[in-house]
Amino acid sequence: MYNLYKEYLESGETDLEYFDWLDNQILLRSRDRKIEEANKKIKEIRQRTEEANKKYENLINEIKEMIDETKESIIKYSQLKFHEDISSSINTLSKNQIFDLLDHLYDFKEFDELKKYLQNLKI
Repeated sequence: MYNLYKEYLESGETDLEYFDWLDNQILLRSRDRKIEEANKKIKEIRQRTEEANKKYENLINEIKEMIDETKESIIKYSQLKFHEDISSSINTLSKNQIFDLLDHLYDFKEFDELKKYLQNLKI
């Protein structure tokens, strides 16, 4: 502040002009300080946002992994169940029925069709 007062004495301005100028200087410094504080807050918010985004991405990746594992488990279970069903059905068939099934095996588009066919063979 002493430097500002020294400038005033050397400038030869009136008291009113000096006080207006001094008031403007104070307002400018106050504004600059508020801008700095706002920039710090923005920086903190940006940093927290980046951290939240990283956590979000990690969660998404974990969920994707869980979904993939679940899909694999479902597929394995379906295949296992299919093989169990077929095995139990085939064990009750005679040789001729098995050969007949082999002849038509590729005609089936769905497992249910194959099951119905096997049930008809048992009858």
